[in-house]
Amino acid sequence: MTVALTAGLLVAGAVYLLLKREMLRVILGFVLLGHAANLIIMAAGGTSRREAPSAARKTSRGSPTPSRRPSCSPRSSSRSRSRS
Repeated sequence: MTVALTAGLLVAGAVYLLLKREMLRVILGFVLLGHAANLIIMAAGGTSRREAPSAARKTSRGSPTPSRRPSCSPRSSSRSRSRS
């Protein structure tokens, strides 16, 4: 509810500033409108979940970087054996 009210206030302030003729106020109106859009997108995802993001969770997947392996495939090794 709080996020929706905050987004509504930001949209109202943005509309008020966009209706003014001064360039700085129009720019500030667009800035407020952008912040309101971000809040609306976050509110659409739901604010009731209070878990850590999935990237912050500890998993047992191993190293995040791939391991270095030799780049020889079984086909290339079988061809070299048949030629000799």
